Amino acid sequence: MLRKVFALSILAMAFVVPTFAQSKDNSSIKAEVEKHVKAYEDAVNKKDAAGIASLLAQQIVYVPVTGQTIEGRDNVRKFVEQGLKNLSGTVKISAEKILPIGSDAATAVGNTVVMTADNKELKSHWGATYIHEGGRLKSTMITIGPNAAAPMGTQQPQK
Repeated sequence: MLRKVFALSILAMAFVVPTFAQSKDNSSIKAEVEKHVKAYEDAVNKKDAAGIASLLAQQIVYVPVTGQTIEGRDNVRKFVEQGLKNLSGTVKISAEKILPIGSDAATAVGNTVVMTADNKELKSHWGATYIHEGGRLKSTMITIGPNAAAPMGTQQPQK
């Protein structure tokens, strides 16, 4: 009987320990994503296209609010560099939901608010996927869309 209890205890630990380790890894990747989003926001507000590019994976796929698809870090850097020339005001970027994919990758969604020089708010939402590349967390896909009113007859989902 004691052997069965011991065997069951070992079996139970086999399920509990990986779950504990995974939750620890998940909080680590979430913290990395939050740090990454803040670094991206800082680089945008400094109009630092090279700083933004350093946060991107080599094979990034970037879909800006215009809907075009831009592939590759260098191409995205050139596109962003042009956009930053027209930026007047400050940008606030927030991650609303971060979903770890194991301990080495994640996906996230969030919001961006651009406060223009004439005090107008331009709001958009974004989605991104992150991987580790060269020992650092990098964005491998970013999509950005304008915020729009819900179509008539529909409601926005409750948070």
